[in-house]
This record gives sequence, structure tokens and C-alpha cells, in this order.
Amino acid sequence: MVAVQGQDRFSNSASKGVNIRKTKTQLALVQKQMQDCLNQLGINLVVLWKPDISKSVHGEIKGNVIFLYESMKAEAWSTLTHEVTEYKLQAVTRPYRILINNLIETVEKSIYAEKEQFIDFLPKMIEVIKENRSGESNV
Repeated sequence: MVAVQGQDRFSNSASKGVNIRKTKTQLALVQKQMQDCLNQLGINLVVLWKPDISKSVHGEIKGNVIFLYESMKAEAWSTLTHEVTEYKLQAVTRPYRILINNLIETVEKSIYAEKEQFIDFLPKMIEVIKENRSGESNV
């Protein structure tokens, strides 16, 4: 059985004991359906639907787990879609991130080398100016 934590907003407080069990069973069923979708798509992630309205995000991927914090079924599916899309887009954008990071590293090395040359140049410049200034008083 799929582990589900928390409870959904659609539980009925009149018969809470029965509905909590029913709700957890419904959550587990939906979570299994979500997991089946990922498996069919060949996405090697695990879904954990853990309703938590105190979270500042609707869902997130940590490691190989998609955490869904929405308490309503439709919103949980929407968040799953969002997280899977974001996950797949990361693979598309990864080469660009690598390229940009390599470019930044190359530029930083070049700038560092130029800065070091300038720092080495400063004492020579000051010395030449000093020598020429002191020769100026003799004229």
C-alpha cells in the first residue's frame, strides 16, 4: 500500500473516524494513480502526496521524490504536472547552464589574470613616476 500522510479538506467532521480512513484511502489511490503516470512516462521519481497547507510551496522535488502539499485532488494533480514539467525542463536547460557556468569561469579567470598584471604594474608605475618627479626638481 502507498503511504499517505495528512488529511484532505473534504473530510466530514460529523463522522470523522470513518471519513479520515476513507480520505486516506482516497489519497492513497490518487497517489498510486500519480505514481503509475510517472512510471508510464519513464520518470524515475516517487510521488508523495502529503497535504500540508502550512507549506509556502504547492510542491517540490527533493532528491528523487516529488512532494505534493496541496490538499485538494485537482490542485495536487496540477502541482504534479507542474513539478514533472519543471523536472523535464531542467534536463533541457542543463546544457545551457553548463555553458554559461563555463563561460563565467573563463571570463573570471581572464579578469583575474588581468587584475594580477595590473597589481604587478602599479609598483613599477609608482617607482617610475617617483624617479621622474625627483629628476624634475634638478632641472
